[in-house]
Amino acid sequence: MEWLTYLLKVSACMGLFYALYYLFLQRLTFFSFNRFYLLSTLVVSFLIPALQLEVERQVEVQQEVPQETPISTVESFTPAGVSNAEAPIVHALPNSVSEDSLFSEYSWQEIMNATYWLIAAVMLVLFVYQMAQLLRHIAKVNKKVGHLKVVYKPTGFTNCSFLNYVFVDQQDLKEEEIAVILQHEAVHANRLHSLDKLFVNVCKVFLWFNPLTYLYAHALEQVHEYEADQEASSIIGNTSYANLLLTIAVRKNNPPFVHSFVKSPLKARIEMLFTNQSKNMKKLAYLLTVPACLALGWLFAVQVVYAEVPKTIAKTINGTESVSSTGFIKVKNTFFGNSTDPAILVEVNSPNGKQMKTGGPPNIVVKFFIDDKVFSLEEAKAFTPTFLKSLSSKQGLGSGRQYDVDGLDEKDNVFWFGKEPKLTEAETKARYYSSKYTGKTIYGKLTGFAFREDRSIMDGFFIKLNNGERIKAYVAPESAVEVSKNLKLGDQIKIKVFHVYYSVLNECAQIGSGTYSKGNKVIFDRNKLMVSNNTLNQQEPFIKTSTKKYKDHVQYVYDVKSPKGKKMTIIKGLDKLKPMFVVDGKVYSFEEAQKFDQAFLNKLSGNQGGGPASLYSLDGLQKGDWVFWFGTEPKLSDDEKRNRSIYAKYNGKTLKAKVMGYSYGTPTRKLMDGFYIETNEGEKMKVFIEVKFAKQINAQLKEGDQLTISISNASYWPKEESIVIHNSKIEKNGRVLFDRSRPVINEG
Repeated sequence: MEWLTYLLKVSACMGLFYALYYLFLQRLTFFSFNRFYLLSTLVVSFLIPALQLEVERQVEVQQEVPQETPISTVESFTPAGVSNAEAPIVHALPNSVSEDSLFSEYSWQEIMNATYWLIAAVMLVLFVYQMAQLLRHIAKVNKKVGHLKVVYKPTGFTNCSFLNYVFVDQQDLKEEEIAVILQHEAVHANRLHSLDKLFVNVCKVFLWFNPLTYLYAHALEQVHEYEADQEASSIIGNTSYANLLLTIAVRKNNPPFVHSFVKSPLKARIEMLFTNQSKNMKKLAYLLTVPACLALGWLFAVQVVYAEVPKTIAKTINGTESVSSTGFIKVKNTFFGNSTDPAILVEVNSPNGKQMKTGGPPNIVVKFFIDDKVFSLEEAKAFTPTFLKSLSSKQGLGSGRQYDVDGLDEKDNVFWFGKEPKLTEAETKARYYSSKYTGKTIYGKLTGFAFREDRSIMDGFFIKLNNGERIKAYVAPESAVEVSKNLKLGDQIKIKVFHVYYSVLNECAQIGSGTYSKGNKVIFDRNKLMVSNNTLNQQEPFIKTSTKKYKDHVQYVYDVKSPKGKKMTIIKGLDKLKPMFVVDGKVYSFEEAQKFDQAFLNKLSGNQGGGPASLYSLDGLQKGDWVFWFGTEPKLSDDEKRNRSIYAKYNGKTLKAKVMGYSYGTPTRKLMDGFYIETNEGEKMKVFIEVKFAKQINAQLKEGDQLTISISNASYWPKEESIVIHNSKIEKNGRVLFDRSRPVINEG
């Protein structure tokens, strides 16, 4: 299948190149250029998919590495209820058959492969037969004209040439006509056109299924004839030459690699005889080949390799941070994900501007590998600016277990510059399998199920690929039993591979992440953490947690989705407190909510909401908590009742008011944050203005000014002991001074 995939990529390249020729080049009279274009793009079409170029991109990931499990003596499945001691050597699943009989069957991929090679063999035999027929007649040379060897032949293929052999039907032609034909065929011989046709016919053997191959062959033959016609017509003139073509225009059954004087479409040849020469400026059209090659190279030859860097959380604890004097290394105290356990974040900033990060527990060990020498973190902090400038721009980050270098231990985090440390045998194989299978779709037969060392927990299955290679497909233990219900020995499995590595214990490649399918049904998608059972019904997780980077810190994201309701999301900045859940008035912690079973979730009301704990008056909630509630909203606090009343009264309303004075957010009265107003109805309020806009507002307002204020949001602030308008549009004498809803400010 890999060979067929390669040929399909070749066909795609040919398609783009031929489209460029057909649209922009075929009508040009630069026949030699067109010949070179067709031949070179045909060769390039075979070369581009064969190239293997890698482009590395670093990406931060949080990746679960499945536990490696040793291969059992026999790859088999132990039915529930049978102890390991009682288990026979091989356990056949229901409806299973022996592996020997299974391998006697043919998969559709094998049938397709066999069909391809059978037809290719037929094409090759036909090619050899036609060559043999041609060589048989070559031996009957009648005379030589210059370097041409002429064979008089009244029947079969006549008035054509192969290499410097010309086959002529002298019975129906005059001497002057034969002279023109010889001149025409001499051009084919001198320019080695026959070699072009041999090459194209070899391509037909392998690309017999691709119509573009035949279009290429036709276009190349047409260019050959244009070249020969151009020179031969100079002897007797274009008109006489065109009449000669029409006179002997009788189609013969000629082999595909000879040049027939009248085989190519005469109309196009005669039209080209009388076509004016193309202007030299039109040669710029051949430059279209450059972006076409680049695009096809990026599509088929370049593989983006994502260098996985552990995702770390840059939360500073009490501002603790150490920085080397050169700024090369920064060490911060951090948290990982949603954990409350302290950790260390190490940032390396090389002079070329590339930044690398790694992190781990407080006892993390970080080392540097530069020019075959290992340095500790403390030694690296002392690197001089001169030494840092000498560091290579080629750099990377890896784990000590990947490298076979004295001074590097398995748990070390390694920053390297220049040459990457020598890889272990296992890492070499891991990268080989990663480049071979990552992003690919593979097919194979299921040969057995994989268990952990004590054979108590299933964690995947083994397949034998069509190329004979054996691979383990990892399945999370919590999903393995459900997956096994859909499988039996001998099943054809399709796997879209996302991540693959090498298992030392199993001595084979192991797929860590991918989409596994049987027939048209997905049975397991590790990339989406989805298992497909017989009913194909699997509920979306109730709680999903993730992190995202915002500016220089990390935010914690909690997504909650009940079966009946909509998704609710809360993003908490540097606060590591986890959300609380209230179901029909009862409070549950985050950990308790994670254990809700499906039956409980199915009963949750579609009436739901969320908000900070300060909104509610309920035992079990504390300040700083975020609350997701279902069913009846928790009892509101007095302040929240007042706020909702104020919001209902003022939201969307427009008031006429008078400025009573300025408001300052600090006791020193240095930072203005708004002003006080009194409405025409006698209500006193504060209008909040962001500090960065306060100076402009201060310059345009004075006490006693009459304003029109359109309110978008208002609430009660206990600290101010008054209603505060948060979002509003402020107008004075019909001119907008400030519109926080857009937001804009008129500095008038």
